[in-house]
Amino acid sequence: RLAGEPAHVRRGAWRTPGFALFLFGVLASAIVFFQHEATLPLFMTRDLSLSSATFGLMFTLNTGLIVLVEVPINLAMARWPHRRALSLGAVLIALGFGGAAFVTPSWGDGAVYGIAATVVVWTFGEMILLPGMTAYVTDLAPPGRTGEYLGLYSMAWGIAFATGPAVGTWLYDVAGARTLWLAVLGLGLAAALFFGRFVREPTSGATPSP
Repeated sequence: RLAGEPAHVRRGAWRTPGFALFLFGVLASAIVFFQHEATLPLFMTRDLSLSSATFGLMFTLNTGLIVLVEVPINLAMARWPHRRALSLGAVLIALGFGGAAFVTPSWGDGAVYGIAATVVVWTFGEMILLPGMTAYVTDLAPPGRTGEYLGLYSMAWGIAFATGPAVGTWLYDVAGARTLWLAVLGLGLAAALFFGRFVREPTSGATPSP
């Protein structure tokens, strides 16, 4: 190693200050996000008595928003500090999925509009958070070490994909939908707090500190 290398370059990704806690925030946010793979369709069809076709429309809404506005949003936020963008994205994902706790069968046919509103909120969170996470990891990684950092980041997403739907479905079955969505809300807000507290701007990055 070169004597002048920063300490976190010599220590490796796991010992980079705050990176392990950033990965915890990634894991928590991803577990929340992956509820759209399992518990959201169950909630819509079992609790709200909506059709599977309606669930398909929600994905169309999600995809349409991404196609139309993700690039303009990312361009507008390009110079935001990383921790501000990550915290905002995590909050929106938490509020989007957590908001499903307040959509009940008593809404009747109006439940579809309630779910659509939550999808809009978490889709904006998705458009902010997911690119923001990747940008932060690549900016943080020292030259020649990007693969190591991205590998750990991808591992956190993989763990969330493997466990999030299963844990969410279990909680939905044993405690009910409202408890699930409130727990999801708390987990997502905790991730936002971790991002706000532990994400620090890379010293070599171009993103300005707040």
